[in-house]
Amino acid sequence: MKNALNQALRDWILAWRNGHVAVVLAIMVLMWLLIFFLPAELELSNPVAILDASHGASVRRAAAEAGMDGQMFAQDQADYDARMAADPNILGVSVRGTPDALSVTIEAGAHVPPASVAALRASMDAIIRLARGQTDGTEMETVVLRPGSRRAPLSLTGVPVFLVFEAGILGFLLVAVFVFQEKQEGTLRAYRAAPGGGAPYVAAKLAVFVGLSLAYGGGVLAAAALKGARPDWFGALGTLALSSAFMTLLGLGFATFFRNLSGWFFPGLGILLLNMAPFFSYARPSFNPAWIKAIPSYDALFLIRDYVLNPGTGSDAAAPLLRILAWTALAAVFCALAVRLRLLKE
Repeated sequence: MKNALNQALRDWILAWRNGHVAVVLAIMVLMWLLIFFLPAELELSNPVAILDASHGASVRRAAAEAGMDGQMFAQDQADYDARMAADPNILGVSVRGTPDALSVTIEAGAHVPPASVAALRASMDAIIRLARGQTDGTEMETVVLRPGSRRAPLSLTGVPVFLVFEAGILGFLLVAVFVFQEKQEGTLRAYRAAPGGGAPYVAAKLAVFVGLSLAYGGGVLAAAALKGARPDWFGALGTLALSSAFMTLLGLGFATFFRNLSGWFFPGLGILLLNMAPFFSYARPSFNPAWIKAIPSYDALFLIRDYVLNPGTGSDAAAPLLRILAWTALAAVFCALAVRLRLLKE
């Protein structure tokens, strides 16, 4: 234990002298700026103005029944013309006639995407059928997957990504730098001659880089809390600690197979890119193939999402936590063997 503590103290001093702590703090400040200054929402869709000049305002009534925003409807022709003149990206719809013989005109600027026009046309077709009392015979069932959850603002949706793919990978990146530095400076040769052993060496690296990840993650969570989030601190930081431990152990064992940082770079980059693949499932939930769920960062990302954005509304955390623990145990075995047989062996 004393040897491990001495090693950890030495690594903390090296991390400070090498500027790693300062770089991590600078990145954390950048994340603070993103959290504090990103808007709550970006308007990506084209605005719509609807003029319902049909008999009895049948389209407006049908739209209200379907749950459409009533603010889309112009009060009269002058209001409609003013809205169309004020925004070149607006989509305009004018409806005239009786419910059985409606005339619908859609107006779109040259820069409006065709997909937006097609989506509006499909919506208006459904509204017109509803105004006529017609249905297509299709019955749809709505299943709420996460009842009680709320939509997170844009400024907070990136927090789980920052924690898993920045704070969580610090150990993978920095431990390789430390190993190659120790090889170059001859520290490892001296350590082999001392009665230290592999366990204190690994434990020291694990303590330093998991601690650095938790300091980063705690700062990001504090900024999210100031912005309005109510995170489960214990769950989020506990999951981050497990994820960071896995990446640190994997990175340490992986670095033993290379002589220098140049040889490590592209294989290490490949591992990091694979580790980031679950981001696409986070950004686009429809992309969720079975293979991507086998990547350890998948469970970490979605667990931290629940802990940060909607604590108490997510699914059972026991299964994903057990999977992360299993991956961490496998990484520990791999790391111990690699350090013993490659790094600390003459």
